[in-house]
Amino acid sequence: MTVGPRIVFLRFATSTSPKLRPWREHLRRVTGAAPEIVGLDDESASVIVWNLVSGNNRELGRGAKIFQRFDDAVLSVQRLIPENLEFAPVSGDRDGVYGWRASFGGQTEVACSRWYQTDRDRQHAILIAAAALRVASLGAGARFNHPALMAGERSAFDD
Repeated sequence: MTVGPRIVFLRFATSTSPKLRPWREHLRRVTGAAPEIVGLDDESASVIVWNLVSGNNRELGRGAKIFQRFDDAVLSVQRLIPENLEFAPVSGDRDGVYGWRASFGGQTEVACSRWYQTDRDRQHAILIAAAALRVASLGAGARFNHPALMAGERSAFDD
């Protein structure tokens, strides 16, 4: 069985989960703003994020928003049409690092998953991410990102 690019959903215990902090900080550095939290009506509720991963589980990109409901996260991905995304290069606040973000209608929807050491690497990463988004399958359910659950229990429930 061949596994190709896919969207993986991750659930965090709360929007203030310590495990979510590095993810939020990376997005802030890439986009220049804190990630939008869609539909959050309870600070203690679990939240969902999504990542674009390659067939060998290498992270290629990250959704640029945080969602309270799994269905909203899925809809966010399903409405992305790679041809309509505008990929823009960004530079990190540290010298010599390069990244990218992809926007639609002026809103950042996807961001690089890491910083690159050269512009050439960044350009290559943009091409790979755009191609992967065209054919990515959606993961079923969200992997609960909790330190006590090393096996990565999945859930598809709405909070």
